[in-house]
Amino acid sequence: MASLSTWARGLTRISPSTPLRFPAAGFEIINDADVEEEEQFDAFRAGQCYLVNLGDVYASKYQITGKLGFGTTSTVWLARNLEGGREEFETYGHFSQANPSHPGYRHVRSALDTFSLHRTGGDYRCLVQKPMWDSWRDLLRRNPTQRFSLLLPKVGLKHVLLALDYLHNECQLAHTGTDIKANNLLQEIVEDRILEDFVKTELKTPSLRKFIERHPVYRSRQFGLPTAFGGALLSDFGTAVRGDQKRNHDAQPNVYWSPEVMLSAEQSLPIRDLFEGKHPF
Repeated sequence: MASLSTWARGLTRISPSTPLRFPAAGFEIINDADVEEEEQFDAFRAGQCYLVNLGDVYASKYQITGKLGFGTTSTVWLARNLEGGREEFETYGHFSQANPSHPGYRHVRSALDTFSLHRTGGDYRCLVQKPMWDSWRDLLRRNPTQRFSLLLPKVGLKHVLLALDYLHNECQLAHTGTDIKANNLLQEIVEDRILEDFVKTELKTPSLRKFIERHPVYRSRQFGLPTAFGGALLSDFGTAVRGDQKRNHDAQPNVYWSPEVMLSAEQSLPIRDLFEGKHPF
């Protein structure tokens, strides 16, 4: 699966933008002996990854402008919406059927659009989402102290709890504990300058890359530093499950196991025993 983080410049429909032309030369080539990002995964070595070029246009409107990151099952790209208008987008699945007036709604990263890329061996599902700044894990890595000040987690965790309340009570979905982690807590971008500078930098100083059988593998590029942080959003629902059904699977990393998980007891959305005088510790 691929994820496209896309933005548009206005709230009303504007004329289609002209696709940008990215440099075909002038970039640094990574040594063939260096294993670059997604090359480390079996799926890539088996030829199961969809290969993307900067400047490619997908679904007739999303132009790839840079690579933001990679994972075991997907790669994240920044894209421009050449058609411009935001009003065309809708959220999908349970999110679109729930209550958008809930205060946690804006702290759940939903899909703006979906489409499929077709190739021999199977289709690739793509999510189009609003671009976010760093995850909390990446933000920690940028910080020389490897720690947050009190303010960011204090405000951010309130946003995460609102998101979970929305998922549980409005959507009847459980974002399982294996995926509630620093990688999947994202900071919202509140300055368009961050996106514009990213593209300008890519055009002026093309990303490092290597070629494998004439196909490029790009090194990810980070966004620049903001002057202000937006809200925190909960993302990545690949392991989300229905919350109205009892389960007893290993829903969390071992070090964070709740009593229900340790005892292989049934779980669903709430774990109220922790607030009812029955804490086992």
